[in-house]
Amino acid sequence: MVRNTARIGFNTQSFKYLFLKSILMSQRKYGYRRKTRDKISKSIREKSKFTVTKLLESYKAGDRVVLKLDSSFHTGMFLPRFHGKVGTVQGPRGKCYTIQMMDGNKEKTVVAHPAHLRRI
Repeated sequence: MVRNTARIGFNTQSFKYLFLKSILMSQRKYGYRRKTRDKISKSIREKSKFTVTKLLESYKAGDRVVLKLDSSFHTGMFLPRFHGKVGTVQGPRGKCYTIQMMDGNKEKTVVAHPAHLRRI
C-alpha cells in the first residue's frame, strides 16, 4: 500500500536530511568558560588554599594589579581572556573594583572581585 504524503505536507526526504543534519553537524558551543580547563584549574597543592585575607584586601586608586582568576570563588569573576593581564585600579564598585587596562591598542575596563586580584 502506497501512502500519499504530499496531501498532509510531510516530505520524508527533507525530514531525513534535517534529522541527520541535527545529529551529525551540531552547532559549536561558545560558553563563558570555554577552553579554560588548564587556565582556570588549580594544581593539587593550590587547592583549598583560599584565605579570608584575599577577600578583605583593599586597593586604592592607582594601584597596579595582576588579574588572576580563582576558580573556587565565582563572585566578581571576569572574562578568562583577561587572565594574567596587568592593570591599574580606578576605584571601588560595590564589593568589587574597576580596573583599567590595555588590551592590544584599546583601553578596557574590567570589574573584578579582590579574590581575583594580586598586587604588584
